[in-house]
Amino acid sequence: MTPYFTILRRSLLVTPTLGLALLISACGGSQSDATGTQDHASGDENGTEESDTNPTSGSYAEVSGIVSIEAEHAAEVRNWSRDDGYAASGTTMRDDASSRGDGHLRFSVTFTRTGRYYVWFRMRKPAGATDGSNDCFVTIDGNDLKVHDGTSAHSVIGMGTHQTSLAFQSRPKTHDAALRGYHPYCDITNPGTVDLVVTSRAQGFLVDKIVLIHVGEDGNSDTPAALNPTSGFGPAETGASTPFGSG
Repeated sequence: MTPYFTILRRSLLVTPTLGLALLISACGGSQSDATGTQDHASGDENGTEESDTNPTSGSYAEVSGIVSIEAEHAAEVRNWSRDDGYAASGTTMRDDASSRGDGHLRFSVTFTRTGRYYVWFRMRKPAGATDGSNDCFVTIDGNDLKVHDGTSAHSVIGMGTHQTSLAFQSRPKTHDAALRGYHPYCDITNPGTVDLVVTSRAQGFLVDKIVLIHVGEDGNSDTPAALNPTSGFGPAETGASTPFGSG
């Protein structure tokens, strides 16, 4: 046995890390090759690859009747992208899908408090877009959002806006003009974790933040008025996650 490999053998027995480095050097490789480290997995801003899923993203949580979500913290992203060109609470997400239904943002939300929740989006339509391109589909636990006109409940398409600057609105997307003045809501009947899915409907549509607020049986908010996100950036996140594409 040559002196080099005698040293290598002793190194592997006494100091495995040093022995591994010597073995890799003898084979012409690098230690990162052997340990399997990858610097392209984070999807950062250096042109590295970005996955459609964000496996480090945790479940959002309802806290005291509030769910507050940053759009860029989706657990799963398809044909939406980060857009840093706006005054956002975090980073806006832009619908890049070329056809309706061909993209989505999926969030996982855990509820402990059951009941009705009004839905608010901090959103905007693309500059110059018509009212036919100012919206998105929304489902919670696989169900469409609804509005109640005082007599009965009606399913709606999702959320929509006339605004060309980011602003909070609780405005449903519906073809029935008579229903547009009512709050879109979801009913949570059991504690547990559900999916909130925002699906592509209008290319260029932007979402910054999503807030759900628990309301009483009379339809009035039973949460502190200061948490109603009618201005500013709304309440802080309830269960922060790792931003999609941030590494």
